[in-house]
Amino acid sequence: NWAFEMIKRYNQTYDLEPFQLLTDAKGDKMVELSFALPLFTYVMNFGTLAAKQIPVIYTGRIDLPVIWDNQLFIGDHKTTSIIGPSFFDKMKMSAQQKGYAWAFGELTGQKPVGYFINAIRTKEPPQSLGKEGGRTKQTVAQWWRETFQRERYFLQPGELDEWKSNAIALVDELFYHYQK
Repeated sequence: NWAFEMIKRYNQTYDLEPFQLLTDAKGDKMVELSFALPLFTYVMNFGTLAAKQIPVIYTGRIDLPVIWDNQLFIGDHKTTSIIGPSFFDKMKMSAQQKGYAWAFGELTGQKPVGYFINAIRTKEPPQSLGKEGGRTKQTVAQWWRETFQRERYFLQPGELDEWKSNAIALVDELFYHYQK
């Protein structure tokens, strides 16, 4: 019942979307795009033995590339029990989102200007909505309005190059420790 209520309320909240879905060359909607892209090749040295080349592949699934205000954005759906500024602050720093934007550019040759998070609070409303101790607490309508939130983030010049460099450095460090 809770899932049905969430879907009903979500559809009411986003009856009309502010963006258009992208389509591929065949006219199919670009939704849930799986990818596996070469990130770099790690060269592992084994002392006197021949070095081994290990291809590192970046994989994932891009939820929803869209055109929003005539600009390309990558959308990602996230569920959370607690929604609000701290949730969206974490998403601003998300390497996952930047990686998806990089991957979309590699797949299509189209560079996104940013990404957006479509957040859905999954926790049921508290039983104590209404009045408490003579003061008005959050109403049921307010609680539902806060349950579905979106935030757009614009990428800065060089940010995707920085993401790739950081991703390579992390994998490089992992292999370094593995070798040791």
